[in-house]
Amino acid sequence: MRRRLRWIRSAWPGLGVITAALALVVQHAAPGPAAPAPQPCTRAMMIDGQLRCDDELPVQVEALCPSPGPVATRAPAAGDAFDTAQLCSHSQGAHSRVTPYEPASGWSRMSPDDLAALHQSVDVNEATAHELQSLPRIGPALAQRIVKGRPYAAIDELQRVRGIGPATMERMRSRVVVTPRAP
Repeated sequence: MRRRLRWIRSAWPGLGVITAALALVVQHAAPGPAAPAPQPCTRAMMIDGQLRCDDELPVQVEALCPSPGPVATRAPAAGDAFDTAQLCSHSQGAHSRVTPYEPASGWSRMSPDDLAALHQSVDVNEATAHELQSLPRIGPALAQRIVKGRPYAAIDELQRVRGIGPATMERMRSRVVVTPRAP
């Protein structure tokens, strides 16, 4: 019994140091209060390098140019980017048309990093493979398989792509849209 007491007394200073060290580790490892997450735009567009959200967005492309603006082949979508100087230069004639995503049209898409950071939707029937990589769990190989599997009539059809199972589908469901293509 005396031997045990001697051992405890001799080990006690060491145990105190160990206890203090563990307390410091736990204190620094514990997460502090989380910083509030920035609220992404529901719909966002980049217009002349400036992020515009929700109510600030144009309903029609024509609204971006002094009249008469170019007539667009479709309405602008979340994640689109515009260079109005280039876009408005297409309004030379009374019925000039501008097609989205054509080189030199002034109408493109945000970068995949911006699309991911702002939680913007991606149309799997129109997006480039690079843009598809902004979706959760989609890398270059899977993006190419999605492109090769087009067209899709519904979001759930993405599960026919090898590598997209129920878990991946649920992670990306909120960011995927499907615009049916004409036959």
